[in-house]
Amino acid sequence: MTWSGPRSAHCRLTWLDHGARDSLPSFCGPTLPSQPMKMPCDFDPIMHMKGSYVSSFFVASWPVDVVRGLLPEGVALARQVVTKDGMHPVFFGFGQQINATLTYFEWLPFFPLNYLEFFIGIPAVRRNQHGILPYDEPYMFLARLYLNEVIPVLGGALFWGFPKELARIKKQEGLYEVETLRTDSPLISLASTPTGPFIPAENSQSFSFLGGLLGQRLLQKSLEGHGPLASASMKWYLANAQIRPIEAQMTISTAFLPGLPTGTFASLGIDQSPTGAFELRSNWRLSLPFPPGSPSCLG
Repeated sequence: MTWSGPRSAHCRLTWLDHGARDSLPSFCGPTLPSQPMKMPCDFDPIMHMKGSYVSSFFVASWPVDVVRGLLPEGVALARQVVTKDGMHPVFFGFGQQINATLTYFEWLPFFPLNYLEFFIGIPAVRRNQHGILPYDEPYMFLARLYLNEVIPVLGGALFWGFPKELARIKKQEGLYEVETLRTDSPLISLASTPTGPFIPAENSQSFSFLGGLLGQRLLQKSLEGHGPLASASMKWYLANAQIRPIEAQMTISTAFLPGLPTGTFASLGIDQSPTGAFELRSNWRLSLPFPPGSPSCLG
């Protein structure tokens, strides 16, 4: 099932949250369907990670040349319409993971996991070479994650290839700070103020675009960045999620990625800007890794 038009081969809608609009493909063009479309293989994998996530999101709009510099070899930017030509969105998530666990292994003594997690995600990316598997879906590439607990750092890096690192994270009302573990040097922080109440995520028209980007499959370099590309399906249960707008100021103190801009960046709330800042409360599930381009039944 595809969208009509010349880009239909690249705009398959593969993630739907049981009728929610979390898979609206904003990367496919300005015309969106009035009703979501459901693929035949919309089911949860037998074994997966699951939990809840509470996070403040800052969505930056940066020049494409800057964003390209944050991608590894073999990954390129794909077309999207959330930002204007020449610019590309970058997600910054300042969050808290709650009761994260792995199905069938909940009996392990360290489950459930509760920890703080920051990530940089670049949506609407594609593979330069497709290999033998035919599906050329857009992906979300995670450029860096900082966590304050050892076990999820090890698990995410070893099994999924996520670039997770241990850091000192401080969280209080309206302020989230990430620092180096050994010297307490500031890396990145977010100061935020709510500008409205929590509402169902489905009721936010702006979030229907951003939610479509969040719902893209994850694309990572396996073996801690030294192996081939691997993919995983990150599904947000947005039908029951809540969202509220925030005004936010993000400060990047250290260029902890090559080419990462530093400085202070400000954002209005999502109620005032299509790429505005917001706070999200949502359940999620993450599949085990699989080869990129696999049918949606695996994710």
